[in-house]
Amino acid sequence: MKMGLPSADLLQAQMLHYLRPYYVLNFSTFALFGYARWLLANDMLPRTPEEEVWYSDLVGADLSGVSRESQIWLCYVLILVTRLLRYGDFQSLVSSALLFAKAAIFASLFIADWYLPFYFVGIWVVLFLFTSEPSFETPRRKFVKMDKKKMFDVVFQSVDESKEQAQVYWFINVWASWQKSGASKKFNPMFAEMSARYSNDFCKFTKIDAGRLGGQQIVKKLKIDDSALSKHMPSMVLFKNGKEIQRLPVIGRSDVSYLHEYTLEQIEKHFNLPKIAAETKKQTEARRDALRKRSAESKKTK
Repeated sequence: MKMGLPSADLLQAQMLHYLRPYYVLNFSTFALFGYARWLLANDMLPRTPEEEVWYSDLVGADLSGVSRESQIWLCYVLILVTRLLRYGDFQSLVSSALLFAKAAIFASLFIADWYLPFYFVGIWVVLFLFTSEPSFETPRRKFVKMDKKKMFDVVFQSVDESKEQAQVYWFINVWASWQKSGASKKFNPMFAEMSARYSNDFCKFTKIDAGRLGGQQIVKKLKIDDSALSKHMPSMVLFKNGKEIQRLPVIGRSDVSYLHEYTLEQIEKHFNLPKIAAETKKQTEARRDALRKRSAESKKTK
């Protein structure tokens, strides 16, 4: 898939993405784990004789000749490799690394000092309540911000054909921030690229998070199966004048694939995007010419 961005711009966008508070705070807890592990290794935390035995169990080798700590982190690496082979993108790898690193940290510290990992659990609970993992998107995206009310009043509402609103194509990306498989997060950059290529006054793109307030009503309206194992999340739906024209994945098909498994070219062909873009581009130019003429005429009359 060609994303249409220079590599330097894309690299800069990725760097800025991983400097967001969610990632900075989570990676900070891993640095805190490193500090706690250093304190344990240098006997700088008070330990009872029983806790000393626990620490020896952590760093001491078993019959296999490998310490329990090494076994924990080896399992962690194997899980990440498996996730990378299965999902194949960096965003999903980072998400998995954050999730499973917490489990590895808890297990390592629990063996060494049973009360210590619960401090980390407290920090992670606070982060979970007050931050959420952002999705990566190309910096050229052009989305129309929508809430539930606007969706029902503008996109799902049919109006007289003579009105301008009736001529607008709406491409909707219904995704889920809670989706751990990474399917939504993989498709988001593709949808952002399409919005950057084709967005104009009569061809508009918007996103709806099924997990946010009002998202469930829109999911029900569009009859999208948002269960954990469903391949219909995310879905891309095309509306015009309150009527659904096309969608992907298609409901009722037995050969459904995740949306991100299609190439950008396949999605564009399915929705006939180049033709719609050419048609709406002409409409946009005509509309803007008319607005310029009105503006010039109004200036003359003043």
